[in-house]
Amino acid sequence: MKLNFSTVLGSALVTTGFVSMIAASPAVAAPTAGTCSITDVLLGNVSATACEGAFEGNDTGAQGTLLPSLNGGMFSSFVGPDVTWSLGAKSDDAGSWLLADEDQNPGTWSLENALSSGTFVLSLKANDYYSAYLFQGIDFATTGLQGIFDTIGVAVNKERGQDLSHASIFLASGGTVTEPTPVPEPATLLGLAVVGGGLSLSRRRKSTSC
Repeated sequence: MKLNFSTVLGSALVTTGFVSMIAASPAVAAPTAGTCSITDVLLGNVSATACEGAFEGNDTGAQGTLLPSLNGGMFSSFVGPDVTWSLGAKSDDAGSWLLADEDQNPGTWSLENALSSGTFVLSLKANDYYSAYLFQGIDFATTGLQGIFDTIGVAVNKERGQDLSHASIFLASGGTVTEPTPVPEPATLLGLAVVGGGLSLSRRRKSTSC
């Protein structure tokens, strides 16, 4: 079978042009690990106490690395060395009591019921990374059961967090939970300074009048 030269040449040009278009197309940047911040996740208006991550790999499952890390001492400076952690729930499991806006970012997450302990870890998984967020001393009557998240501290692409794959919650038991020391708000510090100044002035006046 004979092929017309112009037909062969035309086909070659079309193929060459197609390959050139592929080569000229901008490469899609691969997601990279983020750096977590305690404000990436809120419950009500309360941020996490501490966070770790991002880590490459899975937080749960047969290849999950977070549970061994928690039981190996992660967050022990906050909760003490004798706390035992266990997986409580995973948002993409059927009938889970942990709910989260999967395939979205930012989004909301919530609990169906208050936990028996105010100390827990919420992990966020996005793309090939996860970060862990410690909540400590939570009063669910005050915070409520719904919060918000942003995966910018998990996996990022062009300075934006990746859509959430799933969230997981880990529960603490045993040991002595170390509560964080409350830090006065700036307004409180200012008030203390004013009161302290007033007391000092009052003492000076008394010493002068004696």
